[in-house]
Amino acid sequence: MPTEAAKEDPRSEAWKTDRDERHLSFRIASAAALAFVVGMFFSWPLFYIAAAFAAPFAQAPAPMSFRAGVRLLASMAALLGAALLLSSVLLPYPIVYLSAIVIALVLSFRYAVRGGDMLVTIAALLGSLLVPHLMLMSPQLGVTVTFWLMANFTIGLVVSWVAFILFPGAPSGQTPKSDPKENNGDLDRRLVRICLVCAPFAVFYFISGSDAFYALIFVALLSSQLAATTDAGPAAARTMLMANLSGGLAAIIAYEVIVMAPLPLAAILVVATLCLFFANRIATGDPQAASALTVAILLLGGSMVFANDADVRLIDRMAQIALAIGYILAAFVLVDRWLPERSQTNGQVRDDVPIS
Repeated sequence: MPTEAAKEDPRSEAWKTDRDERHLSFRIASAAALAFVVGMFFSWPLFYIAAAFAAPFAQAPAPMSFRAGVRLLASMAALLGAALLLSSVLLPYPIVYLSAIVIALVLSFRYAVRGGDMLVTIAALLGSLLVPHLMLMSPQLGVTVTFWLMANFTIGLVVSWVAFILFPGAPSGQTPKSDPKENNGDLDRRLVRICLVCAPFAVFYFISGSDAFYALIFVALLSSQLAATTDAGPAAARTMLMANLSGGLAAIIAYEVIVMAPLPLAAILVVATLCLFFANRIATGDPQAASALTVAILLLGGSMVFANDADVRLIDRMAQIALAIGYILAAFVLVDRWLPERSQTNGQVRDDVPIS
């Protein structure tokens, strides 16, 4: 009669781990590729946004519930709708208009540093920057783009549900551990750091009338990623730089292959290969892969909308992203010198060594 508890076969555990990684890889790749390819062939506006949002939805360990999905989409729609309304009311008053943009940026970052949902933060940043930018160009354009943004958010969520049906997530009974809470002083300090980097760039962008919108958006997104963690520093900056460069180079290669073989099947294979390559790196724990996939999708999708000068626009947008990265790295060198981040060591708060 056996007296010892049955032990799990290590080979069985390894097989389960490999299976979970394969499912995660195929789930992310299928969600991003399906949204991208279907949108590309039906040619609805901003189709690549659906693919860019489907990937992080599919990266979660479990599908978002219907109620949570509706609540998330409702929050994003409310933010973008409020941005449309305020922009249309304040448009005749330039100083008030610019002040409202800065206030909206500060509130968006405040929500982010206090642990807000990342997708809601992205919607808030789009409402703070994209909607005012479009309203300056044309109010009708602002309404149209806002509608298609919400449509693509919804499509991305639905596609992620399909991907979870095809490749289910690993069952887990463990509750994820929450990070230790930080005091309000540390959070306020972090908020000031982000705003010191992003707000001046946004003000200069709107005053100068620049059209480098990719640079503006990536300054907002990347600065929030770099400053919203106490581990931020040269290593995090290098990770961001490599992620965006690898995503941009992958988009260029994919676009050139599609141009050389202008067949629907070739486009499908190239997009699927691109998504699977980065999805496999995400599944194996590569910290750069998720950002690289997003950059590749945005650049490739944006360039395929234009028939004539698509390659020029692709290079131009890569240059804008490089400008954004260069700016935030230089800005954080100055911010870290005068207002360094605080980290918690053995329960005590201390100032980190500035980046040099």
